[in-house]
Amino acid sequence: NEYPHMRQLIYILKYFIRQKKLNDLHSGGISSYILFHMVYFYLLNVYKNKHNSHSHDLLTLGHLLIGFFQFYAFDINYDKVGISVRYGGFFYDREKKSYGTANNNNNNSNSNSNKGNNVSKGKHILSFENCVDIDKDLGKYCFKYIKVVDCFKMARDALYYPSEYPIKSWLSM
Repeated sequence: NEYPHMRQLIYILKYFIRQKKLNDLHSGGISSYILFHMVYFYLLNVYKNKHNSHSHDLLTLGHLLIGFFQFYAFDINYDKVGISVRYGGFFYDREKKSYGTANNNNNNSNSNSNKGNNVSKGKHILSFENCVDIDKDLGKYCFKYIKVVDCFKMARDALYYPSEYPIKSWLSM
């Protein structure tokens, strides 16, 4: 009831991401669990920034979809911040939060067993705190997140400037 468009927004985004073949976490895409957290964080920010409760009624699914693409494609500096949905949602400093470093340095420093632990340190790679276990990074294995961001950029631009894209209907795709 608090976020009336959440379910529809998740369905549209799941379909969009599946269409781009970026919906499988095992192949580097984003899972439904991560997508849920992304939508939830976005809606927390949208509704937190709307001071007037009547302005919530003016938000359409179209506004929210374009805003979601804008938010995750252009508004976040993934090199500097990570995302958490705890306490009403906040950004955290990625330099100060390290996942799994305490356990990786105590036995064998030359081991290759911790190769994947720094995957989320790259450009545009998602760092998203797991709200159930805050010592886990949901975005750790999303190594194709750069492609996801590129798709979000393209989708936002196509919805803003439909005449520049040679397709009959962007949403029908």
